[in-house]
Amino acid sequence: MAKPRSFQQQMQTSLLLEKEEGPQPFKIELEDDTALVVEQTINGRRVFYAQFKSGKRPLVVAVAEDRQGTKFWTSIPEGRQQEAEIVGKAVATYIRSNR
Repeated sequence: MAKPRSFQQQMQTSLLLEKEEGPQPFKIELEDDTALVVEQTINGRRVFYAQFKSGKRPLVVAVAEDRQGTKFWTSIPEGRQQEAEIVGKAVATYIRSNR
């Protein structure tokens, strides 16, 4: 039986496929940085991969929902919540303005 692929492996595979035929990257401006963002769908979940111009570690963000049904931006894997909120809001602003 094949070993399940990690989220990182799925993201890398998805990025390679997207480069060939999927959504084009877009740029977001942050307070102190700029990021190139690619939208992905992994396991049926819409995620955004952000690569920072400053060289900071890339960040994957997605919308999550708490037990009360409130939606919020989170990082995958968890642990970079503050960055996820900032990047997620910039991604949402970009998407709304480019519909």
